[in-house]
Amino acid sequence: MKLKINKSFVEIKKGYCNLTSVPATIKSLSEAAKKLGGFAQAVDASCVVSDKQVLAALLYAFGSFELLLQAGGLGRLKSPGLEFLLALTATRQLKDAISICGLREGKSPCILVVCAPGRESLSALLIEGEKLVGFSEKKILAPDSEKIRGLFRISAAELGSMRGKKNALELLVLEKMALSRL
Repeated sequence: MKLKINKSFVEIKKGYCNLTSVPATIKSLSEAAKKLGGFAQAVDASCVVSDKQVLAALLYAFGSFELLLQAGGLGRLKSPGLEFLLALTATRQLKDAISICGLREGKSPCILVVCAPGRESLSALLIEGEKLVGFSEKKILAPDSEKIRGLFRISAAELGSMRGKKNALELLVLEKMALSRL
């Protein structure tokens, strides 16, 4: 999925990552993104209920980061990429966000999110990001609703209150994300 948010170009790809060293990969990915003036994040797809969750996290990250920059301050983590992780996981602590959606060594389902200031830099960062995380674009399985409920602390009562609503779990995750930004 390709889109433009504010002045940045974004591409979101789903598939599988194959990592041999998570710390080395994160460092290399961060350096490549910094060099091209953007950010790249690869997250565990099992913590994501839908594309709307990823899009909402991007909007929250860009919104909070841009507003704070305009006000003369910086976001909690001084990076829209890290703000994205906080928003995606509805948490306020980076260590919590990483424990929820961080990738593990080996082959696992992932979502690769790449953002850059121009189409050319986006393309270059996407190619580099795919190479660094051992990305292969393939259909991934639907998320495990029980795992999502646990990650976002969604009770049976909360889910029951949404009876009859299409995509009830998605709506509750989006609500948790919105509330975490207050």
